This record gives sequence, C-alpha cells and structure tokens, in this order.
Amino acid sequence: DYALAGATVIDATGRDPIQDAVVVIRAGRIAAVGPRSTTTIPADLPVVRVDGKTIVPGLWDMHTHVTQIEWAPVYLGAGVTTVRDMGNEFEFITALRDAVASGRVAGPRLLLAGLIDGGGPNAFGVYYATTPDEAKQMVAKYRAAGFQQIKVYSLLTPVVVAAVCAEAHRLGMTVTGHVPTGMSIEQAVSAGMDQI
Repeated sequence: DYALAGATVIDATGRDPIQDAVVVIRAGRIAAVGPRSTTTIPADLPVVRVDGKTIVPGLWDMHTHVTQIEWAPVYLGAGVTTVRDMGNEFEFITALRDAVASGRVAGPRLLLAGLIDGGGPNAFGVYYATTPDEAKQMVAKYRAAGFQQIKVYSLLTPVVVAAVCAEAHRLGMTVTGHVPTGMSIEQAVSAGMDQI
C-alpha cells in the first residue's frame, strides 16, 4: 500500500488532466485518485513523490506473439499491463499466462487467441481444421484452456471459418485473424469474424 503524489493524471476518459494529483494504492488496486487538495492520503501510507511525471492507464498491446518469458516484465516496464497474444505455442503461452496470473512471474495480463489454420503442407501453427467438426473440436480445446478468442488463419475454407465463428460465439469467444486466402473481407465478416 502506498500513495503517489504530485504527478499529472490523464485518465483517458476525455476529462481534463488532474494536475498535482494523488493516487492511493491499496492491495495492488487503485483506491482513490484526485487532486492533492481534495484527496486524502491515509496517514499509514508511504508517499512516493512523482512530481513532473505523468500517470496514464495501463497500455494494451493488441497484437503480439510473446516468445520469451523475459518479455513479461519488460512489458510492465514500458507501461503495458495487458497483451493480446495472437497465436503461440500452446504449452508455453498457457504456462506463462498462469504464472503471471498467480503472481509467480511479473508481467501483464495475457489475453489469448488460439490459432487455427487449414490443413496441408503449407499450414501454419500446430492446430488445423479442414471440416466443421474439426473446427468445433479446436475451438473447444482452446475454450477449455481459458482462451478468450480464436484466430483464423489463411488456409481455412469458408465453411470451416463459418463453423469456427459459430462455435466460438456459442462458447462466448470472439474471432479475429487473417482473411483466409479463398475469401473476401465481406465474406469473412459475413461468416462471423469479429475483427480482422
């Protein structure tokens, strides 16, 4: 528990910056924010002077592929508190996510997108779907492991993309990724992709 005092706070809501602000932290969470003139700093808290600094909400990296555990604290050092990993080695990224979430490793919150490509010799990644049934199985695997999103890749067929999207949406997940080679952007969106 501590208080930061003296910085300018930009809260990203569109409101004017708070000059000479106080941010009170309790149990790792922001408990109070406001101008020093109206925000009480509890007597039991150490105060960290941050005059001349600017405090902003944590940044998000919306498209990354974390490949080394050493990146986790580097993200935090750069102000990135959440990353969306857009396809990774399953065992590595789930272990890293769990280590960060448990507090064993310092790092940003990891939101995971599980990559699914079509089959064949040019397929990317390690999980493939060439039929709607295989698509449902892959989505279920990622959902069971706590992934928030599915990332479709270039070799999926339109019927499989539609199956991926339907199953992901049924399970409360979103779908992003590359527009598969055999589809237009309009077809991808019509099939259910939430993001490209």
